[in-house]
Amino acid sequence: MNRMRRKLLIAVAVFVLAGGYLAYSGAQSSLAYYLTVSELHDRVATLGDSNIRLGGKVAVRGLQWDQVAGRLQFIVAEGTHTVPVRYRGVVPDAFKPGADVVVEGRYDGATFAAERLFFLGCTVAGGRPAETYGHIEIHYRDGPAERYPLMFGFTLDAQLKLLSRSKAMHLHRSADPFEHYLVIEPRPGVIEKITLSRNPEHELIPRITAVTCRTAAASENLQPLPGCKPNAEEEAWIRSHTITADSPKLERIVTEIRQAWTHHE
Repeated sequence: MNRMRRKLLIAVAVFVLAGGYLAYSGAQSSLAYYLTVSELHDRVATLGDSNIRLGGKVAVRGLQWDQVAGRLQFIVAEGTHTVPVRYRGVVPDAFKPGADVVVEGRYDGATFAAERLFFLGCTVAGGRPAETYGHIEIHYRDGPAERYPLMFGFTLDAQLKLLSRSKAMHLHRSADPFEHYLVIEPRPGVIEKITLSRNPEHELIPRITAVTCRTAAASENLQPLPGCKPNAEEEAWIRSHTITADSPKLERIVTEIRQAWTHHE
């Protein structure tokens, strides 16, 4: 290892992903060997599930820091080579775009790992409360797919300007008064595809007009959306209404939908 790299490693911060903490590296631990981003890409097939150290610069783009949840996503870059990094914990003041950094953790070869997925539209004409008209399916490189029901009164609404006020409704208004959006938090992992399927028991077809994501991944297939950062009120709604594979429980949702429509009638 040459002198320039030795000095660099003493100075940089080390993000330790597997241990869940962040600290400035001491002189002894900082002298350990690390991979450059291009070396990581060349060796990814042989890494398996082992811990690695990766050195590079914090890219200007792709930086997302949720100070409330303590989640940081950023991109480590070496020229045109990039790797997305996810970290949870305390972030030092020295961390910023353009800074040299060494990260430690496991690499899954991810080109697309999303923190949240946003589905715009989510309507069905003539839908009936608590009826499921289709599913959103998220397929991963590893493990089974996840299925999320497109249920009227929960993840679907009518093609109207105003949303139902039912507690079961998990849609939020967008800039277009007739377009609402649904938020899903997929499990960690590489997403290979997202499919929308209809329920063959119903003739009605649910309508979704666009899918966007919040991610630190860098890919030529992902188009950045400028000026779409939610305000504090909307961010709070997103945190409280994001759907996962385990939450909310459908039994409770169906009960709330039926109670809301019974009261409405």
